[in-house]
Amino acid sequence: MMEEEEEHPELAALQQLQRTEDEVQELEAVGESWRNLQQDLQDVAEMMTTMSKLVKEQQEQVDTIEGNVVEAEIKTKEGLLEIIKARRAKWSGMPIAGALVGGLIAGPLGMLAGVKA
Repeated sequence: MMEEEEEHPELAALQQLQRTEDEVQELEAVGESWRNLQQDLQDVAEMMTTMSKLVKEQQEQVDTIEGNVVEAEIKTKEGLLEIIKARRAKWSGMPIAGALVGGLIAGPLGMLAGVKA
């Protein structure tokens, strides 16, 4: 090959030019890959920022829901206590109501029985 280059310097120059063009194309492809990688990294960074904002917004909603659940639990327990109180009050009033009804009905009957006797 050296002999060929010496005999045909134009051929050697063309071959060198072809190798240089191949190297330039390879470098351009590498440069394009780097630009694509850089763009991909920027896209990922933007996605992470967007996701971070969404998580923060959703955390506020989750906190609100959690507060509502806690409040509902408290209100439910308070309601249950009121039901228990009402049930106790209902049963505690039965003897009084029985005495009133008995006095109203049996009282006059007892008085009538005493008068006849």
